[in-house]
Amino acid sequence: MFFFALAGMAWSLCTFATDDRLMLYIISFTIIAFCAFIFVLVSMILCFACSKTFMFEESSVKGKLYYILAEVRKVMESRRKWIAVFAFLFLLWVSLCILAGTHGLCVPNEPVSDVSSTITRIITRKLGMDPYCSDTGVCYVYLLVPNDLSTQMHVVFHSTEEPRISAVRYGKSPDKLDTQIVGRYDKLNNYELDRYISSVVLNDLEPGSTYYFQALIYPDTNGYTSSDVGKFRTAPVIDSNGSSMENLNYVVASDIGKTDAATAIAQAIAKEEPLFLAIGGDLAYENGYQACYCRYDWLLNEFQNTLVTPKGYTIPILASIGNHEAGGTYVHPSKIPFFLDYFPYADSSTNTDDYLTAHSSARKYGSLYHSHTFGDKLLQFIVLDSGHSVEKGGAQRDWLEATLKNSQHFQYRVALYHVPLYPARRSPDNIHSVDSRDQWLDLFDKYHLTVAFENHDHVYKRTHVLKNNEISATGTVYMGDGAWGVIPHNPSSEDRWYLAQTHGNTNYYIDRKSTRLNSSHAVHLV
Repeated sequence: MFFFALAGMAWSLCTFATDDRLMLYIISFTIIAFCAFIFVLVSMILCFACSKTFMFEESSVKGKLYYILAEVRKVMESRRKWIAVFAFLFLLWVSLCILAGTHGLCVPNEPVSDVSSTITRIITRKLGMDPYCSDTGVCYVYLLVPNDLSTQMHVVFHSTEEPRISAVRYGKSPDKLDTQIVGRYDKLNNYELDRYISSVVLNDLEPGSTYYFQALIYPDTNGYTSSDVGKFRTAPVIDSNGSSMENLNYVVASDIGKTDAATAIAQAIAKEEPLFLAIGGDLAYENGYQACYCRYDWLLNEFQNTLVTPKGYTIPILASIGNHEAGGTYVHPSKIPFFLDYFPYADSSTNTDDYLTAHSSARKYGSLYHSHTFGDKLLQFIVLDSGHSVEKGGAQRDWLEATLKNSQHFQYRVALYHVPLYPARRSPDNIHSVDSRDQWLDLFDKYHLTVAFENHDHVYKRTHVLKNNEISATGTVYMGDGAWGVIPHNPSSEDRWYLAQTHGNTNYYIDRKSTRLNSSHAVHLV
């Protein structure tokens, strides 16, 4: 039995060499094997005990029990070889069932019950119970917010077959997609999944315009396969000193999960006709497991089908990394199985095609923290990594200071990250929040950050205007704390000086509108 336990551990270690968090699987299998061994050992002891002489009357319960066990022992001794063969085959069968049933284990959150293995995923795909990228053609087409949404658009799409060439056709009429741009593609590093992610950045677009687009792959020389035609719009140029009074509206939400609430809120978000959607981490709750690709297949399918406005516009996504993307703290980018491949924001960091030749590791690092502009001198949106893959200090802090310093001509400066500086549920003295305040708070104050969107605590909160870690007439408002589709919590019962408003036990999203005169928000509780 110990041989099977050791074999199971060795196999799992080899299979999941890229994911050390699957020690849970190894430990579980070892416990099962050990319990089986104990059961066999106890049975042998009882049989041995039956060979001894006990002074019990046969009419007593104990006496009858020992009599039965003694008879069983006699049969076992007379059929010893066959029983040994049967026991070996039985234990082999149990071990193989355990290995097969737990191979490729995915242990996500939100909900925790959505555990799957390689076998269960094969079954659900065959039965059509889960979305899955087909063997041919394009799947999961979605938009990312580029560096400058007024003149760029970033199209990402997936395929099971190698594209050879990935491209996007676009134009101002669905019947005249007369411009084609070739992008890049990468193969996802996954032991179970054949998946290619294509990234195409469209440059030199006209501000405030509607475009139609179609994703294409050329898997061979015989032609191409394409997606359905979609529609997007670029951001208008809203000069903070000019005459345009048009709203620049966007939605902020976070901590999604795979729930009915997540779908309901996605539908509500689309009805707001936002220019873009900002998500502050914890999208699929895959916990860093390679095997949890099924969670992202579900999420991207939801995005593709639900994040389309009533006017037919696909909503671009601006996302930061959270702890459930990385599966921990300070996880090396190469160990993050999906987020940096599926959300390659660094590709659009310039108005050039440099991303086509950039090294993949450089692109991944560049997608952990990045900035985006909207309108002419109106809004600067800064996305940060709150310690999930890179340190909050060091290079990220230097970049943050340089970005804030160079954005003083923008009327509004907004930050998006996962772990809150001023949490509504967890203690403000927790090590992660303290570290964030130590590394970022002085920069937020010095360079006049307007709003910080925080997440992670699964409640709604809005702080007073804060500066120098106290309530002030001018400074930064901190809003959060992420409850798109997850099970919501209640805020702490403690009186916290920095909180102006809280709301618990409900899911929500924030709809925010900015003009050259003012900025406002509405909180929608669902």
